[in-house]
Amino acid sequence: MPNVTHCFAQVENLRKECRYPGAAPIFTTFWQQQPDPRVGWHLAFCQRQQGCLDQAKAVARKALELAPGDPYIQSELG
Repeated sequence: MPNVTHCFAQVENLRKECRYPGAAPIFTTFWQQQPDPRVGWHLAFCQRQQGCLDQAKAVARKALELAPGDPYIQSELG
């Protein structure tokens, strides 16, 4: 079974390469399995880059509940 950290690093590379359509579904799976602020930020970022603004804001709000004051998450909310 693949290491979760290794899998996260691979999908993060997709995000860094601006391959948002490939990264977003994987971040969504991570987010649904266990909401984590870092995953939420990455997912919201990918969604925003694809023009899914309402979805991005919804995820960012939930992530901000888990990590109040996080500047990366706050940046997704404007």
